[in-house]
Amino acid sequence: MEKVMVTGANGFVGRRLCADLTSRGYEVLAAVRRPCRDLPVADSRIHICPNLTADAAHLMEGLQTVVHLAARVHQVRELSSDPLTEFREANVELTCRLAEQAAAAGVRRFLFVSSIKANEVPERDLFCEEPSNSDFYSLSKREAELKLLELSARSGMEVLIIRPCLVYGPEVRANFLQLLRLIQTGMPLPLARIDNLRSFIFVNNLTDALAYGIKADRPTKQIYPVSDFQDISTVELIRSLAHAAGKKARLFSFPPQLLLSAGRLIGREALVERLTGSLVIGDVSFKEELGWKPPYTFKEGIEQTVEWYIRTRKGA
Repeated sequence: MEKVMVTGANGFVGRRLCADLTSRGYEVLAAVRRPCRDLPVADSRIHICPNLTADAAHLMEGLQTVVHLAARVHQVRELSSDPLTEFREANVELTCRLAEQAAAAGVRRFLFVSSIKANEVPERDLFCEEPSNSDFYSLSKREAELKLLELSARSGMEVLIIRPCLVYGPEVRANFLQLLRLIQTGMPLPLARIDNLRSFIFVNNLTDALAYGIKADRPTKQIYPVSDFQDISTVELIRSLAHAAGKKARLFSFPPQLLLSAGRLIGREALVERLTGSLVIGDVSFKEELGWKPPYTFKEGIEQTVEWYIRTRKGA
């Protein structure tokens, strides 16, 4: 039975990944910062690591694979006076220290879950004191990628970087959950004129891709974007969510530029940009080179997500 360590095991993706790997026969070492009760692994395999690089080092002896999910993510309300430093400490420095220890312990493969937006960070913005890119999360992920690639070349440990796009599914939070709530209320949305395309990935497709990455032969590349491989517009997304919920999509026309201006005024510019802008994964190398296919369609993922949302609302 192969042992796999999963950091950030009690997060949105982590819980699903632990369940997926356990069902495939892997022995999962779930590394978490605080006690938790909702992980599908035996209590003896849940390791509390308040300081991940100090507390988890000894656990990697004899491991073949580490899947690193733990990260500082986007903050809806940023309270830090120096968020860039905190993003770099959590997503770059901690990641690199953990990877160094994994290499020293003889770990064969280090899977790093990055972000599709790491591809958008211009190289000139990396490692400078005052980066022009305000998305510190994406910047920190890209910096971590570069350092991991350097470590791989130096140590021989395989590094496989997975770049998911927007992840959705049961227990989703943040903007996707807000959109679900708005559709459920029947509130009219000023998005009928939005003409964009975005890539998404169902959380069960992502965990399947990670499981595939654990067992795959040494890949020819080290960075792979992943998605459902079914790009859709914001309008199509809203209609799909509404249909699955048995609701009517209530959309009306509003000039996109005015919508962006309104978002700026109320401090929700980033949210409006995500709803109106395009972000498509054109790279299908993970699918073509490694033979991976998403086991769930976009329609199935949306239906499961909406079913969870309705069920939890009834139980509230």
